[in-house]
Amino acid sequence: MIRSIFLIFIIVIVISMFHENTCSAQSLSENISKHASGGVILNFRNELWNTFQKADSDTDRTYDFFLIRARAYLDLEWDKVAFHVMGQGVKAFNLPENGAFGPGVLYFNASDQKTGPGNFQFVEAYLHLKNLDGFYLKGGRIGFKDGSQVLYKDSPKLNWIIKKRLSERLIGNWDWTLVGRRFDGGSAGYANDTFDFNLMGANVTFGGFDIEDGLWKDLDTVVVLGGVFTVKKDVLVSNTILLPIKNLVELS
Repeated sequence: MIRSIFLIFIIVIVISMFHENTCSAQSLSENISKHASGGVILNFRNELWNTFQKADSDTDRTYDFFLIRARAYLDLEWDKVAFHVMGQGVKAFNLPENGAFGPGVLYFNASDQKTGPGNFQFVEAYLHLKNLDGFYLKGGRIGFKDGSQVLYKDSPKLNWIIKKRLSERLIGNWDWTLVGRRFDGGSAGYANDTFDFNLMGANVTFGGFDIEDGLWKDLDTVVVLGGVFTVKKDVLVSNTILLPIKNLVELS
């Protein structure tokens, strides 16, 4: 995983060295800085759960715990190539040792039964080739939300429906948990003013509730394949899209 991230980074640096006739270390640095952006996202959450009691047991049906997630990302973007990397630090406090049901129990058991697990993880690291006469390619550790490949700057209401009702029906980033989930693989497609056709294939990270190993390990026996064909807004009916989706999860 780490070797793959460094390999992608080296590829981006090599491309940028030849981009726009950059011919010196100083001009290379200036060229990169003009195309760089980044940020930090902080998430603090306290969860209080009152669940069912397990029969014939003295488990805790009511408990609370605290979660912290800090994500930092860097983007390098040119007209035809972009590089994106994101890392996160996650920490849980006061996970229930004797909880009955609920997410607290899942975090505790998935994280080697620790009440305060924490870790640093690489969330995303990918190379994005785009604007190649309509073709595009993204490879590395990627996020993927099936159904939301096409969004519209002039239609926020339609975007809301896509994100909230169509996106991640089967394949998604699972970011409502502390760790989230990502995909080691790639996606490629072709887009024009009428339609967008996208294919993806990847292994899946553990993610989710596994704070200890969640984004450091893949589910090696699980391969996810997906395809989305989108007829864009207003092509068939005004303010309407056509979005057939086909997904396959293969267990080997």
